[in-house]
Amino acid sequence: EAFDAVAASAPGDNPFVLSDASDAPSAGSFGDSTVVLKHLLTRPPLEGPLLLTLTDPKATDACHKAGVGAALTLTIGAAFQPIYYEPVTVEARVIGLYDGPYMSELPPMNLDAGRRAVIEVQGYIRILLSEKPVITLDLNGYEASGLYPREAKTVIVKSAGQFRGFYTPFAHRIIELETPGPVDSILPRLPFRNIARPLWPFDPDLAEPWEGAGP
Repeated sequence: EAFDAVAASAPGDNPFVLSDASDAPSAGSFGDSTVVLKHLLTRPPLEGPLLLTLTDPKATDACHKAGVGAALTLTIGAAFQPIYYEPVTVEARVIGLYDGPYMSELPPMNLDAGRRAVIEVQGYIRILLSEKPVITLDLNGYEASGLYPREAKTVIVKSAGQFRGFYTPFAHRIIELETPGPVDSILPRLPFRNIARPLWPFDPDLAEPWEGAGP
């Protein structure tokens, strides 16, 4: 539904900003989810550019070895958390290579994502690959790698809420995605094994959320 809204929007609108919070590095995830990308690859292309981030050291290394302008087949994603995601194979073109830390506004510090590579897939998807996961609350991660959210049609942000202070001033619309992942806010979808029952929200029929809770 989120991408249907993007497809139906008029050309020239400010970008849609989609929150993939279940894979947020700021909450402890690795930023290697392929859920959004896999969906994009199975639907008709959208107007671009569409920006997203993905942590994958092997794919990043392959891009640096290939060089800017190279066309290559890459299997990307699920580099750290295969319990939640599956790798995706794409035909990509390397459009940018970067290295070294960059300054973040939130938190105000140097962030080190290791080497980075920007690839273009299907002519409109621009994926910022990195060797290491980093917090993605502001625009600096994209802009330090030659990608500019204000000029995009759609931007995927791996953050639950703090990104809003940076994106709300220019976003056409912000949409929160119900994607799976290790920091999913829908707790029953996480693979808990050692919890006392009954416990809300795992037992949603409790008369009160705290019913049965012990000391």
